[in-house]
Amino acid sequence: MQSAAPLSLVRQAMRPGAGDLGRRVTHGVAWQYGLTVFRVLITVGSTAVLARLLTPTDYGLVAMAALVTELAALLTNTGFGAILVQRARISRLDLDTAFWTSVGIGAVLALMVVAVAYPAALVFGEPALFGILCVSALNFVIQGAAVAPTAVLNRLMLFRIDAYIQAVQLIVRTVAAVIMAWAGFGYWSLVLAGLISGLTACVIELVIVRFIPRMRFNASFVRRNISASGSYVGTSMLSFVLANVDQFTIARRFGAEQLGFYQAALTLPGELRNRVAAPLQRVLFPAFALLQSDLGRFREVALTAQKLLASVVLPIGTVLAISADDIVALLYGEKWSAVVPLLQVLALGGALRAIFGLVGNIYFAMGRPELALRINLMATPIVIIGVLIGSSFGPIGVAWAMLLANGLGFYSAAVAMRLIGGTFGAFLKALVPAVTASLIAAFALITVRHVLGPNLGPAASLVVGLPIFAIVMVSVLWRMDRALFVMLRARLQRTPP
Repeated sequence: MQSAAPLSLVRQAMRPGAGDLGRRVTHGVAWQYGLTVFRVLITVGSTAVLARLLTPTDYGLVAMAALVTELAALLTNTGFGAILVQRARISRLDLDTAFWTSVGIGAVLALMVVAVAYPAALVFGEPALFGILCVSALNFVIQGAAVAPTAVLNRLMLFRIDAYIQAVQLIVRTVAAVIMAWAGFGYWSLVLAGLISGLTACVIELVIVRFIPRMRFNASFVRRNISASGSYVGTSMLSFVLANVDQFTIARRFGAEQLGFYQAALTLPGELRNRVAAPLQRVLFPAFALLQSDLGRFREVALTAQKLLASVVLPIGTVLAISADDIVALLYGEKWSAVVPLLQVLALGGALRAIFGLVGNIYFAMGRPELALRINLMATPIVIIGVLIGSSFGPIGVAWAMLLANGLGFYSAAVAMRLIGGTFGAFLKALVPAVTASLIAAFALITVRHVLGPNLGPAASLVVGLPIFAIVMVSVLWRMDRALFVMLRARLQRTPP
């Protein structure tokens, strides 16, 4: 029977249990953050190489294409993957239906992107966008095919397998991009590397889960979930607007080169959200879904996770802001000096966005995606107006507008806490240790940089300053919230290798 276990992953996912949830969450978080460390190392290394092989215009062209493809990709996020994870029970027919629905939507969106490729090239004034968009459109079909097998892995909280798959995808994308950039492919090295790595990950998932879609379709499954799906799509589309209105504005008003600088400044703060907050969100969503009938335990897990997340992302964002000049000089080189003031502002904004990353999980795990939609509807016009005003002061004004817009996340957090029977005060209290420790460590780092002076090179400055920042940060956290360290130690000791 043991040897047949891999064959039954789909069947096991139909009704997963909540047994040993704490260990499974800790185990999942450990694997996801292990992947994060690996991803950051690869990203930093590949960025240092690619920034010297490619030009700001190459990055700007790909960023312009992303504004179109990411908007279309939101429509592939119909929420069927999240619905499959959130429901207490699912059937094999539900999985088949979700697969064919997602693939069909992906194919339609691919055709739509091809149709708008030429008009988009005219709007941005960049003829190269036509070819980039036509090739990138294939990603939608690949993403649709991955919805069902990914939902199976998430329902079973098999995050070690997920970490292996993402690591392989990252390696394939990095190697392909560097080889093609070295061979002179320019922006095509970024476009084709993403396509190849996405296809590789999708095939691996289908093989591991052993999910072969059957030629069956249950229209009632789609009808039952159409309302929730609409909220997911609406929330995703508005989130896209909120996340990209700054880049669109810069592309239209200041051109590809300035967008390339802005995109470079977004890269490292984006890692806070994508590589630190997102892995934790991915692990906690199925865990929250299993706890939706136990609000007391839900609140405890949510606040502990919030405290842990803030203790990671706030210090990283602080270091990026203070040491922006050294980091840019070391990673990008002198021709990217315009990135420094942008990074100083966007790093703090990235940390705040990452902190609020868990709030959406609460809405979706409780089966209330419409609340997230309503909040985004309120926030969207405020952010757009702020960015338009900020653009009068150049790209740096746009960056400041995006930083200030993160304050809206506090309202969203207050609503989410009420949904699970908690208070906004409890949410703020969970942030106090990380905020205090980050401020004290920031003062220590600024003092060290001032004492060392500007003559020390960027590498030496980081080598001396970062350990001091880390020691101060951990020391203050230990003094203020020793229970968090005790809890983590206990969890990790119970987590198998």
